[in-house]
Amino acid sequence: MVMQKITPHLWFDKEAKEAAEFYVSVFDNSSINSITPIHDSPSGAFIVAFQIMGYEFMAISAGPYFKINPSISFHVKCATVEEVDRIWEKLSAGGTALMELGEYPFSKRYGWIQDKFGVSWQVIYNRGRFRAEDYAGAVVYRRCGGAGRRKPLVSTRRCSETPERRSWSAMWRARSLTRQER
Repeated sequence: MVMQKITPHLWFDKEAKEAAEFYVSVFDNSSINSITPIHDSPSGAFIVAFQIMGYEFMAISAGPYFKINPSISFHVKCATVEEVDRIWEKLSAGGTALMELGEYPFSKRYGWIQDKFGVSWQVIYNRGRFRAEDYAGAVVYRRCGGAGRRKPLVSTRRCSETPERRSWSAMWRARSLTRQER
């Protein structure tokens, strides 16, 4: 196997070990590789090295200084609809759906969830090779009503269904140029 050059490192208040154990129970081909205590830390810190589906991850329990949020998510591509449903069921326990599990123009089965630890997962049925240009699934938050409340606006139209029939990147470049001209 080729050396993995980027390893996601998740920061938790005190839940790194619990989160790693949870993820290992959700995904196949997953294991905890090591749990290392950090001595003399105020929060009883641990660093946990683990694998999810063969990919290296790390997590740390190091206090409430940083929070995980949905601006970064892990995109899990599944070979069957049943695999999507199985993973979704486990991740949804105590979690919050950001896009409900269902059928979308870009996938027969897709859902976006923030699990009970705050980590965001996009679980998608991927019959064959995933191509980003096949969908323009975008969630844009805008303020609604009172301070701090946000409402998700979801656009899931296939780029090939637009009148221009251009790729997502071409549409984005055209939009950017239009803004610069203003």
